[in-house]
Amino acid sequence: MTKFTSALMVVLAIVFSVSLSYAGWGDKTEKIKFMSKDLGAYVDVLDGIENGKDVEIYGKLTIPKKAKGKVPCIIWMHGSSGGFSQNACARIDPWLDMFHDMGIATFKLNSFNPRGFESVVGNQRAVTSAEMVVDVYKALELLSNDPRIDATKIGLMGGSKGGIVAFVAMWEPIYEAIGVKAQFAFHISLYGMALDFEDFRFIDVPLLILVGDKDDYTPHEPWKDIANKMVANHYDVELVVYEGAHHSFDSTFQPANYPKAHSYKNCRFFLDKKGTSIETTTGLEELEGMKKCRCGGVTVGYNRQAKKDSKIKVNEFVSKVFGL
Repeated sequence: MTKFTSALMVVLAIVFSVSLSYAGWGDKTEKIKFMSKDLGAYVDVLDGIENGKDVEIYGKLTIPKKAKGKVPCIIWMHGSSGGFSQNACARIDPWLDMFHDMGIATFKLNSFNPRGFESVVGNQRAVTSAEMVVDVYKALELLSNDPRIDATKIGLMGGSKGGIVAFVAMWEPIYEAIGVKAQFAFHISLYGMALDFEDFRFIDVPLLILVGDKDDYTPHEPWKDIANKMVANHYDVELVVYEGAHHSFDSTFQPANYPKAHSYKNCRFFLDKKGTSIETTTGLEELEGMKKCRCGGVTVGYNRQAKKDSKIKVNEFVSKVFGL
């Protein structure tokens, strides 16, 4: 090994803060730490992320064994229950395995544990979706500079709370405020919460929205209005609503009621140009409005057909965007 090669490997190890030894090509998973910000609400992000508190988070990067040259990558953002519990892994990891089989690397983020939480179910403000949006862009910045990753082919997919993040990350004002130069090649929102925007500007890349028609956690009805409005404004959006499917229809367990979680089926959310979130059925700011519009308990669980069809749909969507 030359002195130059040795020095380069040391530099890469430092830059990416890899917890394992530098793996190079292969199917080993690396835990990569990087810096993000604790900010709170969207209005805080728009005010400037430099005002936030530094926080070190991490993700797990897996590059498929068959990968050659620079590979495309999908960043996965978990939902309210986190991404690394047994139940979460049973739901999320098959998606990641599908991407690996397609020759795509994955970066599975963890926004909760480094901030001291396993889950935020029933306490959504513990780690906010605004903070998670900053996390995904900091992850994008990191991966865009990884010599193994094709910086022009990095997509974002998230489920539930992560699905909200995947959608809001398209909002141009928040992208501009975070200040990362790279952009995602696509966004996929898997049963995330819909919300409208006063400043209706988005990054012009494809968006795929997947949700069940029986979802009482993040209802599908508001998505129809948002998708239609985006299409009318010439954005590339596709909404797929799965008949008979509840929240987390890609799970491994039968549908069951979860009384700890709040149903938002009667709530509607709107972000004004300052980033203030309003619950429009009450006219109150998000926190107070949610207390009035939400109701107790949600149904969460598996739907065989929706799970199967959503995998096929995402495979086709990603293949088309990445040109696979």
